[in-house]
Amino acid sequence: MAMFSLLTRRFGTGIPKLTSRIGFSIPAHTGAISATRRTFLTTARLQEPAAAKTATRATGKKGVPAAKKKPTATKRAAAKKPKAVKAAPKKRGRPVTNPKTDSGPAVPKVPKSHQPPTRPTPPFIIFHNKFMAGKSEKSKSVEETQAISKDSASLWNTLTAEEKQPFYDEHAVLKIEYEKKRADYWQNTPKSVILAINKRRQHDGKNKIHRPGSTTDPKPLPPFFRYFKEFRSSPDAAAIQAVGSGVRGDSVTIRMAAEAGKRWRELSDAEKEPYKRSFEEDTKLWRARTEQARNSA
Repeated sequence: MAMFSLLTRRFGTGIPKLTSRIGFSIPAHTGAISATRRTFLTTARLQEPAAAKTATRATGKKGVPAAKKKPTATKRAAAKKPKAVKAAPKKRGRPVTNPKTDSGPAVPKVPKSHQPPTRPTPPFIIFHNKFMAGKSEKSKSVEETQAISKDSASLWNTLTAEEKQPFYDEHAVLKIEYEKKRADYWQNTPKSVILAINKRRQHDGKNKIHRPGSTTDPKPLPPFFRYFKEFRSSPDAAAIQAVGSGVRGDSVTIRMAAEAGKRWRELSDAEKEPYKRSFEEDTKLWRARTEQARNSA
């Protein structure tokens, strides 16, 4: 069909020359038919050039360069997240409350006259108090007090056992008085006072006080302390006591206990058996007496 249309068109263009030679005319509708017929070879293609499109996009309107886009708003700086704070480890035991800041009910203080008697002063503290009393000038700062305490401690370590004995004797007298006062206190103090004292001590974060064991019938000594009691009356313990304090300032009692412990560990099981057997027998008798006294009360 395409070839026929092409031949028809070529043939149509050459008709005027042919008619002039031959001398006849072709009808007008033949040229009209050929003029209205188009093929893919004669039809023009409509296509915009790629360069024009690119230029239009870059410039926006024709001949006008596209304006740069302005930032609409500045980006806000990201807020820094606060670092997570680790919670403090919980302390064991009961929480300590402050009576000044505690919002709970106020716990009344117990007068000093209702408190149990204080423990006797140790031998070294007795010596230190007398050493401080001998000073003509009192310490005016913490550093001076610490320096005086160091001087008294060094002087105490240089004393022999005989020179320390008066302070131990004074401590023994104070201990006897303390035991008498303690026995009278626990025998005559009502239970309501003890409860009030423990309530206040618990409010202040202190340990409660408890009624001590029977002083008339104490618990039997364990096996090692039975051996230590015998060792203190031996000649070796007397030699240690004659030497006095050690090089490191250890007291006579501590050095005697260390030597007794060393010898106790060196004993065999057969040598330790008498002390263990006597402890078990005395413990059975003590429990029977305690149970009998409890039932009678």
